[in-house]
Amino acid sequence: NKASANFVLTGDSSLCSGDSLTFTSPLASNSANFIWQESGNTVQNNGDNSFVAKTAGNYRLVVSYGMNNSCPDTSRTVPVTLTQKPTATINQITGSGTTFCFGDSITLRANGGTMGSTYQWVRNTINIFNATQQDYKAANGGNYRVIVSNGKCTATSADYSLTLSTT
Repeated sequence: NKASANFVLTGDSSLCSGDSLTFTSPLASNSANFIWQESGNTVQNNGDNSFVAKTAGNYRLVVSYGMNNSCPDTSRTVPVTLTQKPTATINQITGSGTTFCFGDSITLRANGGTMGSTYQWVRNTINIFNATQQDYKAANGGNYRVIVSNGKCTATSADYSLTLSTT
């Protein structure tokens, strides 16, 4: 019998930098020999029926049976592309500190996006309704974050704390 080199890809074939994709054969690990290849070069040959890709490339699986690797079968090739994750940082562009008085505001700017990026501002872990521009005018104290997306990949900034003065 010829082995079947079909596999299942978890997720789509576009990879964000720093992430991974998992390829898995439906065959049990102890039932066949599994050779995972990228552009025809072996990248994993340890008998495991799954493989984790962390880089772009053209991946395929070769499956065979027995000690002499009889009746091998080669899967289709799946191209995996890599998209760079945006960075997400916050700069304060108005105000002279992170503490401000009631009625005043501080403007924050999301950095790290590129042309076509989208933004979502977050205060105290809750998305701020309709706060989807690169700049955000904060009129309340709290911990602010921004989520930057380039269509495929997203990044979230560290907290930027603002304090509303009570005196």
